Amino acid sequence: MESPLIRADILGKLIVIQDVLEMMPGIKEMAEFLSRPVLSIPGIFDFFLCSDDFKNINCSGCGVGNYNCECLMEKKRGISAIPMRTLNHVYGFVILKLNDPEQFAPYEPFIRNICNILARTIENRDNMIKITEANDELEQYKKHLEKKVEERTAKLQQSEAQIRVQLDEKVLLLHEINHRVKNNLAIIASLLKIQMSYINDEANKNVLKETESRVRAMALIHDMLYRFEDVTNIDFKIYIEKLVRHLQNIYSSELRNVKLNLDVRDVSLEIKRSVPCGLLINELLTNAVKYAFPNGRKGEIWLTMRTLPENNIEIIVRDDGVGVPLDMDIRSNDSMGFSLVTGLAEGQLGGKIELISNHGTEIIVRFEREGLDVSRPY
Repeated sequence: MESPLIRADILGKLIVIQDVLEMMPGIKEMAEFLSRPVLSIPGIFDFFLCSDDFKNINCSGCGVGNYNCECLMEKKRGISAIPMRTLNHVYGFVILKLNDPEQFAPYEPFIRNICNILARTIENRDNMIKITEANDELEQYKKHLEKKVEERTAKLQQSEAQIRVQLDEKVLLLHEINHRVKNNLAIIASLLKIQMSYINDEANKNVLKETESRVRAMALIHDMLYRFEDVTNIDFKIYIEKLVRHLQNIYSSELRNVKLNLDVRDVSLEIKRSVPCGLLINELLTNAVKYAFPNGRKGEIWLTMRTLPENNIEIIVRDDGVGVPLDMDIRSNDSMGFSLVTGLAEGQLGGKIELISNHGTEIIVRFEREGLDVSRPY
């Protein structure tokens, strides 16, 4: 019967093996590390690791590392093949050559435990290799991606710089175009004014005066587009204030006894709607100035412009003058002023116009801020 001291010594070695195996760098080193304590177990005279992964670990008896080892085929000696197993895989076997199986039997559970530890160690090693490879691949992909991002960012920055330069050039060009259009319209208005000084007929003078007013209303749009940073929208509060000053200069005698009241909220329009809208307001104010207060009659004109719900624009021009006939149809009127008003409101702005005659005249125009440019002839 074996000594308890020997059993304790072997047990202690096996416990140490459990702690140390995780630190072993390779399978060969594991086999060498296991060799001494395993061969110290009674009943074992040789062992080796057997698996396709362990061809470099050979039987010390014949130098062969596979299941067909001649030593394994010797029938007179006992053989014990203990699997190195995890839950997912069997990595091979620890092959023990026994000269006394009965003497070895009490130690078999410990060997099996060592085999399980060895299997987990192999699995962990394989996993670590896979993780390392995956990390290396991920790092390479990360570097590749970072390079691509840097290249893409550089291209975007270059494109952005080019777009910014092109945009600045276009804005500058638009400013220049608006400046030239404004100057050309101002020249036309000045020529009309000069022409009026050579005409004695009042009817013809009034025609030229109205034409001058319309030209200056358009020139004012381009003047604002030239002077302000925004080259696509017009602030109509500022525009109407400037337009009224122009009308006061042109119709100074007619407005001597008339007070103009403005109530313009924060309304802005894009350029394609600003020109017809500006002309419309000019016509509505001009008609009120010319016809509402004959013979120097005193009175007031109110202009309201605001944004309604659903992004609609409302313009109201009202006076307390003599008014218009109750049965008058603004669309069938032969005057150029009313023809322009209906043509601009309905044809150019795609809106609706309403005429109210009650203690004066009130004209209401409503249209969509960003509606389609109908551009019907009027």
